[in-house]
Amino acid sequence: MKVFRDSQGRVRMFRPEKNMSRFNQSAHRLCLPQFNEDELLRCIQALVLLDRDWIPQRRGCAMYLRPVMFSTTPWLGLTQCSEAMLFVLQSPVGPYFKSGYVPIMLHVEQKMIRAWPGGTGNFKCGGNYGPTVSSQIVAARSGCSQALYVYDDKNLWVTEAGTMNIFFLWVTPEGKKQLVTPTLADGTILPGITRRSVMELAESWGECEVVEKMLPLREVILASEEGRLLEAFGTGTAAVIQPVQGFIHDGKSYLFPEEGSGPASLQSRLVKRLTDIQYGEVPHPWSIVLE
Repeated sequence: MKVFRDSQGRVRMFRPEKNMSRFNQSAHRLCLPQFNEDELLRCIQALVLLDRDWIPQRRGCAMYLRPVMFSTTPWLGLTQCSEAMLFVLQSPVGPYFKSGYVPIMLHVEQKMIRAWPGGTGNFKCGGNYGPTVSSQIVAARSGCSQALYVYDDKNLWVTEAGTMNIFFLWVTPEGKKQLVTPTLADGTILPGITRRSVMELAESWGECEVVEKMLPLREVILASEEGRLLEAFGTGTAAVIQPVQGFIHDGKSYLFPEEGSGPASLQSRLVKRLTDIQYGEVPHPWSIVLE
């Protein structure tokens, strides 16, 4: 999660209780000790205030926090731990992508699978991330910034884009505008806090229907080929919202409309609203001031 400084120099956190809940659920999945979420949050807030001078006071910058827990049981062997260490890493950060808020290309990754039903894809687990580095290297060789992960040879179910949740804004063949994102139901998608926030904001605006579903890649390709795909973007703590220009699949490029990331686009308005909340430009219960 991130900590922000607003224009008045106050320190703010964005929906930290959601991060604590997900951290606890991830610990439970790995048979690590459960913790009191409110107590840990108070400890983290005290740490943040202690190191507040390291928090940048500039739009687009923040202090990145990474709570970590691992077993310290003093023996070798695969078994439930009897003790663990919990600590928090902090680092000042700028924009996640060097290019800034400009659309990126994705490379559809079919050989290496990031997550599968019954696995740990829906939890914050280090084992989900290390194996993805090779996919990023392959994507870079194709001129892409990230991998778009799919699984199942028949359906090529879309899961995530690198470390981001993925969204598509399209018009259905029946003429209905939908904001579509892969469902959490099969356990392959991380329940992102930014993902949830985007869905809640979009639903409150009422401009389109927000849909969670099993999403085969062929539906995205068809919408693109028929001119019904309006926008695509990734979401995450690091990038907030990252526009997607298109993707490469089986050597073919599928490009999305350039105006899809323009000032009037849904994603541009969403990222402005989210960052306005994060930096305290608008009052909102998601943004908590630390005293």
